[in-house]
Amino acid sequence: MTIFSYIRILVLVTTSLVLSGCGGGGSSSSGASSSDPISMTTVAIHGLNVSFNASGYVEYQANQARYDSIIQKTMSVLSYPNSRHGRPAIRVLGESDYHALPYLTGNGSNFCTASQGCAWYGNIQMSGWTGVDAIYLVNMRKAILGHDTVLVHELAHWYHDKETAFVKPASATNSYNSAIDYYNTNNISLPFPAKPNEFLAYMMEAYHSDGVVLSAWGFPANRAELVAMNSGIIAALKELHLITP
Repeated sequence: MTIFSYIRILVLVTTSLVLSGCGGGGSSSSGASSSDPISMTTVAIHGLNVSFNASGYVEYQANQARYDSIIQKTMSVLSYPNSRHGRPAIRVLGESDYHALPYLTGNGSNFCTASQGCAWYGNIQMSGWTGVDAIYLVNMRKAILGHDTVLVHELAHWYHDKETAFVKPASATNSYNSAIDYYNTNNISLPFPAKPNEFLAYMMEAYHSDGVVLSAWGFPANRAELVAMNSGIIAALKELHLITP
């Protein structure tokens, strides 16, 4: 798979490392690992290992309780696919120095306008990080606070990859085609690129939206609207083991 399969640019409207006050203990480590070309601070947040560059870590600290709440909720609703596949690495890069970083030389770097917030999953061809199976976020304030189901979306891509390494169910494509018909028949603008993998990730956002901590972007905006579409989407998500069968 390439970065072009999964990259999305999110144009959105919009301190310490002691995590126990946010409902989940954590620990941190700093330095450059064999897969990180720059120094990163890694924090364990509710089961996710999140690595920050310097400016990304400042962004995190500025609203840590809110970020931790979103991550906690995300990991709670995704407990079933987590139990099957574990969790990918998460790398956070700050808005202020994203385009100045010298290692951004590969595919993917030109797709992100840092001021707008970006999130993507894929084996990004960046100098020093080639082949790292990770989710990347740039500008947490926009990428997460402006779209609080973004980690549900990107993790859905990661889980989907793990499952389709073994099975590619026809129901996923059938439900996608049925949903496209629904959107067209009801004159609803598509909230996602016309690709089944993006569609399924957006449907995961709707399925897990509670309107409080996690609010889906686009239509359907919640599970009730998703069920009302009656297009086999939930069955496909179950077959792919993205939600509990």
